[in-house]
Amino acid sequence: MIPVTTILRQETGRFDRRFRVGPVTWDFWDLLWLHEERLTLKLGTDATKLELRAPSGVLIPPGTHFRGSAVGGAAIASVTHFTSTRKSKKVLLVPESDRMHVTNLMQLSLECARRNEPMDRRIRLLTTILDCFADTDSQPQDPETRLDRAWREAAIRLSEVRSVSDVAVFAGLAESTFRSAHRNQFGSPAGKHLQQLRLSEAERYLATTGFGLTEIAALVGYAHPETLSAAFKRSRARTPGEFRRWCKRFA
Repeated sequence: MIPVTTILRQETGRFDRRFRVGPVTWDFWDLLWLHEERLTLKLGTDATKLELRAPSGVLIPPGTHFRGSAVGGAAIASVTHFTSTRKSKKVLLVPESDRMHVTNLMQLSLECARRNEPMDRRIRLLTTILDCFADTDSQPQDPETRLDRAWREAAIRLSEVRSVSDVAVFAGLAESTFRSAHRNQFGSPAGKHLQQLRLSEAERYLATTGFGLTEIAALVGYAHPETLSAAFKRSRARTPGEFRRWCKRFA
């Protein structure tokens, strides 16, 4: 847990070729959260490179030198500067499974700052956000399996993946063997896993970009936007448009 003493600054800005991140070293904690597009950061004296893709962020402890820039044209990010009694030199990240939740909390936190709400409420909200960050170096990691690598490749090349058979190729297995191995490892059908992968990625695009439904459908591997919309409504109980408005309600 990182106890927050006070919040010094909260704001959202645009990073592009003219406006880069740093180089800078702060004497306070800096929560950098990426809302749209991508950023590359170099942290510490050894210039460890970190690439962030929205929605994601990094918690940078005091005394850490860092610099960075947008990948491509521009990126939208927010900064939250705060003080804490905790001493640390570890850069912390949010697990991928929690990033959509944290980005909504961040939007609420920024809105509270904009409305100049009482500091104690803002501190409680920020503390909740900070609890989502983890020291990834200290977390035990399970060995990556053949199926894990195949699904990771599928996520990268999702627009090219037409069916489970394509994912099986990434694993070097026959489709029937892959489906059986997937059920044994994950306890669910491979087809359902692929659909949820597509929908989760569609959620990310809806929340962090202005892409239209046709473009998003192509990016996540649906031939038609109507097919994406129907699958999204069945699984998420709201249309893609409703989901986008829900995500942007504090923007």
